[in-house]
Amino acid sequence: MSDQKLEIQVDSQVAHGVYSNTFVVSSTAAEVSIDFIYQNYQQNLLQTRVILHPQKAEELVQVLEQQLQKYRENLSTQNNVN
Repeated sequence: MSDQKLEIQVDSQVAHGVYSNTFVVSSTAAEVSIDFIYQNYQQNLLQTRVILHPQKAEELVQVLEQQLQKYRENLSTQNNVN
């Protein structure tokens, strides 16, 4: 993924986002699907499904790894301050 900034128009309902506490990933040769689910003691509600081309799924994994590394470094720094 490039570092260029995208101008994105966002519907106000979408901008609020949805909460998910679990997910299911499935794939075929042509696509990777991620179902984001809200799971509670009564039911499992599909919040949203994202379908990606495998190449875009690989890019997503790379970006998530980078963000998680930043999170870990930040957490480590905070723990060392306390």
